[in-house]
Amino acid sequence: MQLFAWIYPVLIVVGFLLNAITILTFIKNRKLLTASDLPILSIAIADCFLTVFVIPFGAAANARDTWPFGSVGCSWYACLNTIVGLSTMLHHTVIAVEKCLKTHRPMTTHVTHKKMLIVIALVWGFASLWGIFPLIGWSSSMVQKALGPHAR
Repeated sequence: MQLFAWIYPVLIVVGFLLNAITILTFIKNRKLLTASDLPILSIAIADCFLTVFVIPFGAAANARDTWPFGSVGCSWYACLNTIVGLSTMLHHTVIAVEKCLKTHRPMTTHVTHKKMLIVIALVWGFASLWGIFPLIGWSSSMVQKALGPHAR
């Protein structure tokens, strides 16, 4: 068992609870859910998904000191990690751009719920597009070619 395998259960529990609290807060108090806060809600949903469907695989692999889920499990793990990780980074970019526009052009820039939902859908779509590549084997052939004939 790896030295830091105990960190994963802590990340799962704390990450899920705090993000669930964030989601429930937005659901209970709809006044808090402005167009600017929609990316925060989307990140919280992504992080909940991460703690339930992605981190447990990493925890199991770390605890066993090997990947126990085969190549199909590895592809799905790469897919989900890519989608959630890239979408979270892009959400932070959306937040930064929105705040920058609001600061530098306060009288002319107004982001509506509809516009922000479209941007969030584009973020998820872009991240999903890149996340699908491991499922279709794009990265596996590249890695095997780079490692040479002894890769298996």
